[in-house]
Amino acid sequence: MREKISLALKLRERINYQNLSLKSFAKLPNPLKKLLFEGKINGLIIYQKQAYPVQIKPSDEQSFLLSKSLLPNLNTNEIILLVIPQELTRYIFQGKVLEVQEDFYLIGILDPRSEPRILITKPVPAFISILPKEYIQRVFQNDGWSLLREINFANEVEFQSLSEIHIYDLILNEKLNVEEEFTKQIQRIFLTGFLKDLSRSGACVAVKGKINFDPENLVFYLRFEIHEKAKLLKFALLSLLKGFSIHGEETFLHFNHLTSLKPMAWDLIQNWLESTQSKEGFKEN
Repeated sequence: MREKISLALKLRERINYQNLSLKSFAKLPNPLKKLLFEGKINGLIIYQKQAYPVQIKPSDEQSFLLSKSLLPNLNTNEIILLVIPQELTRYIFQGKVLEVQEDFYLIGILDPRSEPRILITKPVPAFISILPKEYIQRVFQNDGWSLLREINFANEVEFQSLSEIHIYDLILNEKLNVEEEFTKQIQRIFLTGFLKDLSRSGACVAVKGKINFDPENLVFYLRFEIHEKAKLLKFALLSLLKGFSIHGEETFLHFNHLTSLKPMAWDLIQNWLESTQSKEGFKEN
C-alpha cells in the first residue's frame, strides 16, 4: 500500500504555522474566545482529508454545534478536527459527534493527549538523522517532489501473514525516483537513543546527555525496529521535533510524524504489540 502526498505543501503546513492542539475553548486567548462565543469566528472542519468551512456555535467550553447543511453525513461517535486559523497560529480541537440532531451536529471536544500510546520498556534502539534547513528550502522550491509512505500490507490478512512489516517514508523527485540528496542525508546519523513510546502520530526517543538546541524548521528521519515473537516491525518516518525534556542524564525528544499513520495500520500494529507482548516489554498508556 502506497500513500503519496505533496511534500512541499505538507511541510509548509507543518512548519510555517504554529499548531496548538487544545482540549477546551477555555484555553483560547481571551479576545479570541470572546469573539468565538459572540458567533464572530469561523473555522474549518477536517473530515476524511477534506476541509469544510463552518460557522462555530459554541454550546459551552467543551462542545459546539455545526450546521448539517455545511457538512457531509456524520454518525454518532465519529471523530473530526476543528481548525481555527489566526495569522500564524492554528488552534486545533479534536471533536467527537455526540448527537445527530435535526439541523445540527453536537460535537464534544476531546483531550488531544488521549491518543493511545504504547510505552516501550524493552530496549529498542532508535537512529535519528536530520534534513537540514538548506535541504528543506530545496523541498519548498520543488513542488513536484512528493512524500511517499510505503506500507507492505493492506489488510489484516496480509499483516498477519508477513514476518517483516515495514512503514517507510521516502522523498520522490519529479520523475518519481527517490531523491538523491535525501538518500545521502538519511545515511548520516545525528543521534542514537532508545524508543520510549509510540503512537499513531508521534514517538518519543531518549538519548544520553543533556541536549539543548533550536529545532526550528528541522525535519528528522526517525528509524527503529521492534522485534517481537517472530515478527519484525521496521519504521523509517519523517518527523518534526515538537519539544524535548531533560530527565536526569537523558534528554527525551518528542516527535510528531510528518503525517500520522493510517488508523487501519496503527490498529493492527497496536493490537499486535498488545497481543504478543511479554507484558514487561510493552504496555499501553
